[in-house]
Amino acid sequence: MISTRTFSSALLLSVASFEICAQLWCAPGASWIYHTSAVQGDLYAEYRYAGDTIINGILAQKTGIYSPTNGWGAPDPYYGAEFTSLLGNVLFCADPAINSSEWDTLYWFGDPGDRWWPIGADEDCGWLGMVEIMDTGHVNIDGSLLRTWSLAYLDSAGTPSLGNEVLVERIGMVPRWPIRFLCHGVIDYMLTDLVCYSDSDITFPGAEPCSLQTSTRDPEGSVPILGCYPNPGTDQLWITGLTSSSMIEVRDPLGRLVHSQTYRDMSAPIGTASWASGSYFVMVVHANGARELLRWMKQ
Repeated sequence: MISTRTFSSALLLSVASFEICAQLWCAPGASWIYHTSAVQGDLYAEYRYAGDTIINGILAQKTGIYSPTNGWGAPDPYYGAEFTSLLGNVLFCADPAINSSEWDTLYWFGDPGDRWWPIGADEDCGWLGMVEIMDTGHVNIDGSLLRTWSLAYLDSAGTPSLGNEVLVERIGMVPRWPIRFLCHGVIDYMLTDLVCYSDSDITFPGAEPCSLQTSTRDPEGSVPILGCYPNPGTDQLWITGLTSSSMIEVRDPLGRLVHSQTYRDMSAPIGTASWASGSYFVMVVHANGARELLRWMKQ
């Protein structure tokens, strides 16, 4: 049972020991669109996997968030970001709007009987609101057999009797974050449904990839979210989300420099056909001196 919501970076494996998660989470090309019914009207939000990055030495998946309207339904586009990190079968999440150095349990792809607190839950309410895995199974989506976890929320006596949810690998839950039960009985919840999900292998429902936009930007709305595609790849690597005069350095697993160049366009293709298979680290230095680190896998 995960009884605490945060974990120390000291518990994480070194960056070099992580593997690209191709199934449980962060499938290449992953995109989610959610619809929420709220007092201010219908809200839509797109989450799009933008690539891997490093946060305080932790390998994380960066997901861009876009909504064509703000939280009050006005035509004022919103841009944000979410960071997740998969450690074993536990998916942690860091919200940069709160504290990007504090990680919390988002999902546990575990076994029946495993429990965790939803992000932001009040842990002083006894058992009320904890999530417990009740059963596991599989579902066939677009020809791919995906694992599922049947979930329930605990009542104040510790009995899994409140609600039924389903967690699906790659797709996650709906709503994206588990419901927060508050001590006085009020539930922090809005009616949300999944409009669609797509990645490089599956599209659900229908055949059209999920997209509300043609590009995703940083929370400030001025710089595209940095990413590398395809990941993993073979003979070519694209770096997107660059600023004017961005400098790129790519190093192999031994730290040897294999590519270095300054780019003036928003995206940059790099030929990789001659590179050996393995994991590469991509350092991007923007014109303002800001540095971002990505990891790319050569097949």
